[in-house]
Amino acid sequence: MAALAQVLYPGCAPSVQPAEFRLEALKRWLEANMGLPKSPWGQATQYTLGLWTRLTHYLNEGRVEVDNNRVENAAVRPLAIGRRNYLFAGSHDPG
Repeated sequence: MAALAQVLYPGCAPSVQPAEFRLEALKRWLEANMGLPKSPWGQATQYTLGLWTRLTHYLNEGRVEVDNNRVENAAVRPLAIGRRNYLFAGSHDPG
């Protein structure tokens, strides 16, 4: 895959290679290192490979974002910050 990436993107450093090539390399590595099916590692690789089409969906659909930071910052973060800020609300004891 790296050779193909160099043909398609000449002079491109490996750290800047498109995500498609890196994900394909990851998939091949996971398939080669599955481990025992009942071990935690084997279960994790089976789970990851079972959801591979969902994981790589953003490569084919331009409207799908790679991460969900916008959702987390808008919905989850205020709850977590408020939880910490109001931990001692109503308590008049110092410390």
